[in-house]
Amino acid sequence: MFSSMRRLRKQLTSPVVSIVGGYVYIGCFAIFLYTQGFYEESTLFTWGVPVTFMGKVVEDESTYYLILCFLFVHQLINNWVNDVAYPWVINNVQNKESKTLLYSRQTTILVINMFDIYSELDMILLVSGMASQIGFFMTLLAANLVASTAINWQYIKLKDEEREPTELDAILII
Repeated sequence: MFSSMRRLRKQLTSPVVSIVGGYVYIGCFAIFLYTQGFYEESTLFTWGVPVTFMGKVVEDESTYYLILCFLFVHQLINNWVNDVAYPWVINNVQNKESKTLLYSRQTTILVINMFDIYSELDMILLVSGMASQIGFFMTLLAANLVASTAINWQYIKLKDEEREPTELDAILII
């Protein structure tokens, strides 16, 4: 009984299980929306011009693709900010076991507030883009994948440099 409860708790805190659960939920919700006719009448699932972005109708293709490029770069920067600043707040500022701050108290509060304001400004672009059209959503998604992979690959490489090689590493090298 206790071992099954422990196993369940371990599964509930597994990143893989939580992500799969999220995909299952989104899939079920998407099927529900489809059965209710949401996709038939929506301009969200179109590509190209005309599109309404932030309340303005964009009819010029070059403007459309320029907005896509700006959104891509914005999302790369957004991931950089969020993948660096947010963990710093959690692991350095809010972690009770972290005894020192990287910056002075005043600078730390300033950086936290700057991060908070940036996050709200960023939300305007994210919501506007994702709610406008699937092209904007796919652009933001692509930038998320590129930035998240690049940033987290750096963290993985640092961990690889710090850990001791295992027998499996030796076998894989051969």
